Amino acid sequence: MANDLLKNPWTVDTASATAILTDWANLRSIQWIGGTTAGHEAVIQDKDGRVLWRRLATGANQDFETVFPERLGHPVNGLLVPTLTSGVLYLTFV
Repeated sequence: MANDLLKNPWTVDTASATAILTDWANLRSIQWIGGTTAGHEAVIQDKDGRVLWRRLATGANQDFETVFPERLGHPVNGLLVPTLTSGVLYLTFV
């Protein structure tokens, strides 16, 4: 499978040092499904390298979800996923 950035939510299954978003956007939620092994990690940064979201699996088959309560979502200035050791990220935008 490859990253799918054409529909909402975005599906990201491949880590890269290249930004997948270079402009401002409002995130509604982040889901990490299928962290397969304890110690696996998912990291999302803004385009300036600031960590926006990081989760570490403490066991097999863990799922994480963050829903931003603000009505307009969480504003981000670019996105990149430099670390995704297993599973798939689902990024939903407002």
